[in-house]
Amino acid sequence: MTRPAISRFRHLGLLCTVLVAGVSSAPAAVAAPWHVRTLGTGEETFLRGLDARPDRVLVLVDQRRHADTNRLELRIGRTYRVLDLSSHNFDDVRVGHDDNGDVIVAWARVPDAGGARQAFVWTGQDGRRQITTGSRSVSALALAVANDGSAVLAAASGEAQSAQLAA
Repeated sequence: MTRPAISRFRHLGLLCTVLVAGVSSAPAAVAAPWHVRTLGTGEETFLRGLDARPDRVLVLVDQRRHADTNRLELRIGRTYRVLDLSSHNFDDVRVGHDDNGDVIVAWARVPDAGGARQAFVWTGQDGRRQITTGSRSVSALALAVANDGSAVLAAASGEAQSAQLAA
């Protein structure tokens, strides 16, 4: 087997493990059938975030290397959109939803111009926004989304312990 083929199998193994874990934990009497779908990206892809909306639609956030650029992509059901582009990796990716199924995604990355790692957030209503601008890198992002769509994003850094987002 070639190295790219082994790499693809490793990524598929992660996705299959997530699906199997979900299947084994659902009670048989109330569990609906699972619909398995393989994402054919054609390029090396890393799973960065996973969620399920109230309407049972799967939400995936992945990082894909395209040419010399990393793409952070949001996949909801059969649709996808690019959330961010960077020459750097996307770290601490978090995804959540409210009672309406509206999705919020948060992540950290180093700006392409260099400097400290900053926190970003994406909502369907506002698009992508940079949340922090400090001179120290943020880490350990945590995202909590309330039923009404408001959210709190916490990020540790040497300058501030949290940032709040009202979505």
